[in-house]
Amino acid sequence: MSKVNSIKLVGDSTSYLSCFGNADMPNLAFKLADISSEGALLTDPFEYEARESFALSSSSSDQYSHIVAEPEHKWADFIAEQSIENDATYIFAPREDMFPEMHREILKAQVVQKTQYVNFYEQHNRKTGMIRYFEVQTGNWFGGISLIMWQAQKLLQTKDPEDLVSLTQLKGLFDKLSQRTVTYSIMSMTELNSWSHQQIVHDSLIDRIGGTLAKDKWVTHQMSKDDIQIIEKGDLTHLIDQIFITLMMLIERKALAFNRIIISCTHAQLDMLKETLAFQQIDQMQEYWKYRWVHQVPSITSQILTGKSAIHISCANSELVAAE
Repeated sequence: MSKVNSIKLVGDSTSYLSCFGNADMPNLAFKLADISSEGALLTDPFEYEARESFALSSSSSDQYSHIVAEPEHKWADFIAEQSIENDATYIFAPREDMFPEMHREILKAQVVQKTQYVNFYEQHNRKTGMIRYFEVQTGNWFGGISLIMWQAQKLLQTKDPEDLVSLTQLKGLFDKLSQRTVTYSIMSMTELNSWSHQQIVHDSLIDRIGGTLAKDKWVTHQMSKDDIQIIEKGDLTHLIDQIFITLMMLIERKALAFNRIIISCTHAQLDMLKETLAFQQIDQMQEYWKYRWVHQVPSITSQILTGKSAIHISCANSELVAAE
């Protein structure tokens, strides 16, 4: 058992949402993420201004990598800092089969806590054997992880801060929040870096033979805890309409399980979305259906992996949770 106010929900800066505030989200904490640029380590920042600046720059994704063998900002260090004043930590990690290096680092951190940090904890009157933390495998990425953490925070806020809660029961509830959260991505196949292309694009034989046939296409991609798939390839306007029509149908079926939709894209892409009829309908539906969409400038890591023109839309769909 642990008090609600002694629990931390932890992600890294690639899943940080600019509208998260300390007063509104007291249980959230974010570790700085690392990016490798031609052998040099950089930090993926929290500030949306830095993210937007990267989107406007001429930097090519080819010189960057999300894979950092020796991260500067280690998970073990961050967990240790969080464990000094908190009883339990939940780490919200991206989809394991797409980001295995992060999961290996988190797993390594668990060993380090019990060995190398013994003296550190003793200095703060803590025992390493009492440090409790859990990995929540969200099965999602970027804005989708933000939305899962947001839902988890709101769940904790339904209780009194001094209430005692079961940590294992919370883990089960967070897993359910992950299960119902889905991210729809619209990406330019010409902007996907090699890792992303290999991971998520399964070109047809004719695309591979033709060589140029796939270059002009956009692709829609769906990711949730129990599913990952290419939905459709085609022109941008058509794919935007399809995603927002899917959202409208979800809302009208009363299957939107959380009253926020995260739209993760650059300001230029958002301006383009606002010109489409489908987006205008989603915007107009907000008041009647009691939800809000929020805009997030994508993390630099997201821009590197999926392109500066990518649009990621995350929502909670109650129909994704299997009936018990």
